Amino acid sequence: MKLALLLLSILSLASPSFAQGERRYIGGIGGFAVSAASTSSRVTSGDWAFEAGARVAPGLPAFGDLGRINDLTPSTSQPQVASTVTTLASTDAVDVVGTARMPARYALGGLRWQPRAPRRVVPFVTGGLGIAHLTPVTRFSFTDGTLPNADPAAAAPNTGDDVTSQISTLGIFTPPPSSTALMVTGGGGAEFDVSSHWAVDTEYRVSRISAATPLHTQGLAFGLGYRF
Repeated sequence: MKLALLLLSILSLASPSFAQGERRYIGGIGGFAVSAASTSSRVTSGDWAFEAGARVAPGLPAFGDLGRINDLTPSTSQPQVASTVTTLASTDAVDVVGTARMPARYALGGLRWQPRAPRRVVPFVTGGLGIAHLTPVTRFSFTDGTLPNADPAAAAPNTGDDVTSQISTLGIFTPPPSSTALMVTGGGGAEFDVSSHWAVDTEYRVSRISAATPLHTQGLAFGLGYRF
């Protein structure tokens, strides 16, 4: 079952096969990515990209992707968030709920190999290299207690209020900075011709993002491409 899901997941960012006179293509891709790291649980989120490419040799297009993963596992900020929640509860008797998200934008370039024989369904394999820009986002929601050094004239927060800025001002929590990391990816899938210039495809792709704590993703996506 896990292997089947994996094979469905590296079918994510595909590019159309070429007829004899077609050398370039553009396309859009959308699907999901499942990310994991040693310090935090798995996260599943949307993954979308714009792709363009051109044939550089028979059966070998080069491609470039610009995309976004809506949320990766927050490996660089989750331990700090958990520590802050524990510190507030044990030292100041303040209860908050801390959450962390890790949106990422990425840019990739790579090659895709596919058989040259003309057919309506064409398998392919891909490999690429690029960068991912990670932008961690944290939020602390108030539950109970009195924030230390709170302004007596200010209204007490209500349950569910965002108190991230107050906690950061107190120096209890420092928001993690954005970062850029190397991203390596590989995968495979199949492409289906639907007309003389249009094709749809599906690809399973796995990637490694070399952040401070390395992240691994796998995902399945579907694309629509125009060849010219």
